[in-house]
Parts: sequence; structure tokens; C-alpha cells
Amino acid sequence: MCSIDGDTRLTPIERAMVRWSFVFRPPGREQPSILINNILLELQSDALSVMREDDPDSFVESIRHLAELFVLLVEVSEVDALEGGKTNLTLVPDRYHHFEAPVYQVWSRRFLDLIAAASVKISSDTAAIRALVHIPNRVFGNLRHPSLLPHRKHFILLLSLALRRIDTWWVNTAEEQGFATHGICNPVTLARPEAGRHDAAVREFISAWETLKNYLIIPSDNEDMTWQEYGVAVQYFEAHLEHTVTLLLSAAWSGT
Repeated sequence: MCSIDGDTRLTPIERAMVRWSFVFRPPGREQPSILINNILLELQSDALSVMREDDPDSFVESIRHLAELFVLLVEVSEVDALEGGKTNLTLVPDRYHHFEAPVYQVWSRRFLDLIAAASVKISSDTAAIRALVHIPNRVFGNLRHPSLLPHRKHFILLLSLALRRIDTWWVNTAEEQGFATHGICNPVTLARPEAGRHDAAVREFISAWETLKNYLIIPSDNEDMTWQEYGVAVQYFEAHLEHTVTLLLSAAWSGT
């Protein structure tokens, strides 16, 4: 029913759009609505498939497309607020979510699911997790409007959760290697090659974490920041510092 002429390769977004263009339903029923989160789930599924095929370049492309679509969806959701200024429709609760989390948080779950899958894969390959730790920064750097402060703070949290997932893999691996008593008073070192893989994943996370603090919270190309913009940046630095302390305490507690 749908064919592509020539050797053109569809992007993950284009493949998702083709799939959702065809909706089969019994006659007489209302046409089902297509949720944006379902489209994001399709892109997540594509990324997971590529991850399992061990194709790093295609995986990076797929998660880049997912990040670009997320940014685009948030940007086009900006509207005029009744009290003046701008607001964003993705701040409203998602009525399909059990706890009615804001829409942008529900959408961002796609990144966290990919991070969780990539962290499990560290035992065999670190390419996926090393690529994913930079995606929250990509989204953070592209969402610059003042009304998107909650979104940007959420992606600082999301990046910190990447290290939490790496640490969860470390704990499971340490226990599999017989270090059942690891902890704050009993730090241990993984056997090779897992120790090297853990080190590579953590170093990549630190690179992304420091890039966020040093270059993205206050962009190097923004030489005309106002005092109001500096006030907003302080909130990002506070969130970064808070998560840094939490991550350090968590690592010490687990014995990494």
C-alpha cells in the first residue's frame, strides 16, 4: 500500500508517520485519535531495534531525531497566556497518565526508557549509553524560552537519572561477581572487563554533566544576558548542585 521509490532511506520520524497514516477500523466506528505519545513510542521502538542490532551510527541518528521532534513539539505548543506573556500547553496534566503528570514529562519518558535499556547493555557495549547521556543536554540547549524553565529543570533531572541507571547496573554486576557486602564502608572494584566499561560510561556522563554546567546553563554565545536571565540561570545551577550532591551520596552509599 505504500512504497518508496529509489534508494532514499526514511528517517525514524518519517517511518512513524507512514505507519500512522494507515488506520484500519470496522465500518461505522469513530476514527481513533492518534496520540503524540504514541508517535514518540514508535520512535523509541525504532531506536531500541537499532540498539539491539549494534549499529551505533543509526542509533545516534534515531535518538537525535527523537530529541528534535520533542523540541519541535514543545516549541509549537507555546501560546499566549491570559494574564499576558507566554505559556506552554505541554505544562497541562496528561489525562491519559495515571498521576496526571505534565505532558512534557510523559513525553520525556521515552528518553528514560532508552537510558534504562542502554544501561542494561553496558555488560556487552557502552556505545548506546555513552550516546544517550548527551541527549538531555541537546534538549536543554534547544529549549531557551523563559516559559520553559520547568522543562529545562526536568532534563537536568533526566540527565542525573542516567548515572542512577549506570549505578544500578554497577550494583547488579558487583553482586553477580560476589561482592554482596559492597557499601559506604566497603567500596569495591569490579573485575575486568566490566570495570573498564563502567569507567567509560561514568566518564562520558561526567563529560555531559560538566558541559551542562560550564557551557549550557549560561551559553558561551550569549554576551547580553539580562539580570532576569541570570536569575533564571541560578535556578538551573541550584538544580545541578542539588543533583550533584545526591549522586555523590548515592555512589558513596553503594560503594562505587
